[in-house]
Amino acid sequence: MFRGSPAGLEAAPSWSAESNQAGAQLGSSLASAGDVNGDGHSDLVAGASGYDAGQRNEGRAFVWLGSGSGLAASPAWTAESDQVDAAFGSAVASAGDVNGDGFSDVLAAASLFNGCQSVEGRVSLFFGNGGDGLDRLPRQRRFDDSGPIDLVGLGDEANGFLVRTRARSPYGRDRVRLEVEVKPMDVPFDGTNLLLSPFTDTGAPQAGGSFTDVTVAVPSLAPASHRWRARLRGSFPHPWQSHWMSRAENAATEADLRVPLPVPLTCNAGPAQDAGCVGGTVTLDGSASTGPGPLTYAWSSAAPEVGIASPSSAITDATVSGVGSFVVQLEVSDGVDVETCSTTVSAGGGSAPVEVSAPGAAPLRVTRDAMELRVSFEDRGAPDELVSLYAGTILPAASFVFDHAPVTCKVAGTPVGPGIAELLAPLEPGVSRYYLVSASNCDGESPRGARSDGTPHPDLASDCGPLP
Repeated sequence: MFRGSPAGLEAAPSWSAESNQAGAQLGSSLASAGDVNGDGHSDLVAGASGYDAGQRNEGRAFVWLGSGSGLAASPAWTAESDQVDAAFGSAVASAGDVNGDGFSDVLAAASLFNGCQSVEGRVSLFFGNGGDGLDRLPRQRRFDDSGPIDLVGLGDEANGFLVRTRARSPYGRDRVRLEVEVKPMDVPFDGTNLLLSPFTDTGAPQAGGSFTDVTVAVPSLAPASHRWRARLRGSFPHPWQSHWMSRAENAATEADLRVPLPVPLTCNAGPAQDAGCVGGTVTLDGSASTGPGPLTYAWSSAAPEVGIASPSSAITDATVSGVGSFVVQLEVSDGVDVETCSTTVSAGGGSAPVEVSAPGAAPLRVTRDAMELRVSFEDRGAPDELVSLYAGTILPAASFVFDHAPVTCKVAGTPVGPGIAELLAPLEPGVSRYYLVSASNCDGESPRGARSDGTPHPDLASDCGPLP
């Protein structure tokens, strides 16, 4: 064997072998055997068609293993026909990787072999490495390579996933690429729309041979169950490709991973909260908001009476420094879309506000200071719906008579949040009970109102007087 160099072939052979038998004709056929033992070095196969072993002229084939220092001095493998004059080894060649185990396989011909017919000939195939395979480890990983995806695990609909395998050539060191086909479960594999890695050098042979890990990034996928298969393609000493591979624990017809439906972006600022006295603190909680990815939060309030400790946190404290009910807005973003929602916080000026439950309506909240009432109530969204606020006391139960007078009549509440309106009215001296009803009270009360102590409103109410 004459080794090549930038200056050309060397003047003297660096390796040679002989059969040491007259008429054996070693070298009548020879070829690269590929890498039959997976060490990353190419090996040599040669035939001696006239070799005598147990039979005359039966022929023999030899394989010498390559290494970093060249071919070995002695053959690592031989085979014979065990038939007189069969001329085994009259032709030899690498068969490539016939069984897809990562090792090169060898063909040897006995051109004069007698089988069922005289001198019909025979070709024999020998698996590399005795039939034992090399691991290629096809596997699936998260798109950011932070960890594996379990069988039928969840992929990422926005970013896809990775397919990785160990690239080896049956011919030793080579330039190899990975080819991946991904299909939804209801679409058959057809070899189209392949995803390809760049050709990559498998590297200098080491303890486990010549190999490198190669990866293909699979882009975003539609929500569904998906399956994939992968193969390797090389170029030395001639173009070759491996068999299709999939996860070892799964058949090619079964799902490998699932992509779930995207999580919608929603905003949830939590329920209305009461801080009690002025200067009290409530906890704002937006953690029930949802989204397809990491969320950012932005709390704010137009009311100077509300101080928010950490506006960019999902959960934060808020201090209420004034009397009344105030709107707090939350803005939630997933980096692409934005949703907003709101809640209310309140404080009652030294005493807890009065809670009122009205039949068929949302809870009412009445707070007051020395000068005015602030009443929050359900806003049903009807643009022409007006309300009336009444003040009153309950006289002795035997008569069940209500002393009540309108504080406001047929006025529209001011929207302060989703489904919430607010009404400001002057404080009635000496009155501690109020009730809110729809504006039809001015002619005869509707059934929606209730007194602040929970007692149903009277059947009739005093007329508010002429309307402007």
